[in-house]
Amino acid sequence: MNNDTPKDKSEHTPSIRFSHWQHEIDQWFSDKGWEYWSDEEIVSQLAEGVGELAKEVKHRFGDKKKRSDEQDGDLAGELGDIMYAVVCFANKHGIRLADLPFVEAALSLDTTVDPRRLANRLFADAGRFAGVVDSFYESNEALAKHKTVLLTAARLLKTIDECASACGTSVDDATEKTIEKIARRDTKRFLRVIKPGETPDDNP
Repeated sequence: MNNDTPKDKSEHTPSIRFSHWQHEIDQWFSDKGWEYWSDEEIVSQLAEGVGELAKEVKHRFGDKKKRSDEQDGDLAGELGDIMYAVVCFANKHGIRLADLPFVEAALSLDTTVDPRRLANRLFADAGRFAGVVDSFYESNEALAKHKTVLLTAARLLKTIDECASACGTSVDDATEKTIEKIARRDTKRFLRVIKPGETPDDNP
């Protein structure tokens, strides 16, 4: 007889309002007639956000501080940009983030709370996710049904959540901040792929 205690998914699932953000962003795109980026653009945006976050974590928590004339960056803003890219990818491919295999993804993670180590892990997890997505660029397989994609996405989101906590913020607050920023300032740059023959000024 197996006496092992069943794993509680809630213990491993990040405390992020996945359904809320997926619905809000998808409804926003639908109302405005916007299109999601290509996978290549989404992954590039993810990589950019992770790099900016790692740079800010290094300055804020590491030994190399910024010069006195340099302003502090926005950790929450960078985390929000990362989450925004993940939500766009999930919405594009019909992936329900709340249903990802977080229990299985969490088994290989340690319990560090050092922001620098978590930023390094996030960099590695984002690279792993990008590699998996890259392997499907020429494939007709449905990404939403491929376990490797779902598992790497779950690990990435788990690390995003842990990194946010270690940096003194939450992914929900960070995502809200990014959405407000996009609505206020970056509509043309962020939200729609420029089609052949269009110029940036043609976008809504």
